[in-house]
This record gives sequence, C-alpha cells and structure tokens, in this order.
Amino acid sequence: MLEPPPSAKPLAADVDRKLEEGQKNVRLLRSELQKLGESLQSAERACCHSTSAGKLRDALFKCDNILAKQDQTLAELQNNMMLVKIDMRKKAACIAEQYQTVQKLQAAAAVPLPPPSSAKKRLCVNNENVQPKSQPPVKRPFLHNLLTRSAARSGLTESPYSRILRSRGSPPFKPMLFGKKH
Repeated sequence: MLEPPPSAKPLAADVDRKLEEGQKNVRLLRSELQKLGESLQSAERACCHSTSAGKLRDALFKCDNILAKQDQTLAELQNNMMLVKIDMRKKAACIAEQYQTVQKLQAAAAVPLPPPSSAKKRLCVNNENVQPKSQPPVKRPFLHNLLTRSAARSGLTESPYSRILRSRGSPPFKPMLFGKKH
C-alpha cells in the first residue's frame, strides 16, 4: 500500500481510528438491534398471552373458518334447492299430463260404445267374469249360480250396484246359468 506523506500521517491515523470505532459502533448497534427485535418478539408473545390477544386471534380465525363452511353449505343448499325446483316442475308437468289423459279417458268413457255384435262373441267366454276396464269390479253374491233365477234378479234390481250401473247408463247385470247356451 502507498504510504501517505509524513505530514498526512496523523490525519490518516486519526481516520483509521475513527473507521475502527465506527465499525465497532456498527457491530454494537447491530447486536443491540438484534436484541431489541428478540425482546419485541418475546414482548409480543407475552402481551398476546397475557391480554388474550392471541385468544382473540384464534377466535377470529375460527370464525373465518365457520363463515367459509357456512358459505359452502349455503351454496350447496342453493344448488339442492334449484335441483328440487327443477324436479318439482317436471313432476307438475307429469301430473298435468296425467290429469289431461284421465280427462280424455273419462270423456271417452262417457261416450256409449255400440254393443258388440253377437257374431263376435265366443261361446266359451263366461260373460260374468268379463269386467269393463274403466269400471271397478262389481261384488257378486256368494254361490251366485246356486240361487234361483228369480231370487237373483229381485236381489240385483234393488242392490246399490244396480243403481250405480243404471246411473252410468250401463246395461243391467244378467246372471247366466251354467249349462245354458247363448
């Protein structure tokens, strides 16, 4: 290194000394700042524990989690509600369609059908057991065929079923005895 002139030696020594003192001061300042940072962190921890600020932070964090879960649940409920509404609309349309079909069938049943020709009837069919599809089954007395023909007719003309059949415009029930041909 170059040496300063002899007149500048005291100044150079003074500058060197001041530089060394400045470096010492910087090191001391760094260590003090580091200690201060550590003490601030420990003070913050102690403050949070002693003043319940940490508990408050935990409670706020839990509340945020609960709100997030509630938002998710609300979104799922809204989605399910939309699906239920769509399903209800489909069912309402199906019910309306079924109602219209029933109305059409009832209107068609109200129109009297022409009596079938005797040529189309088969002799082996037991007409007592044949029921119209749109009417409920009619109760028949037990051991119907064993009763006499006149007793069966008198009972049938006064039965509530014969009144229902007459109100519908259906032909009266005619019991047939086995062994007789049409």
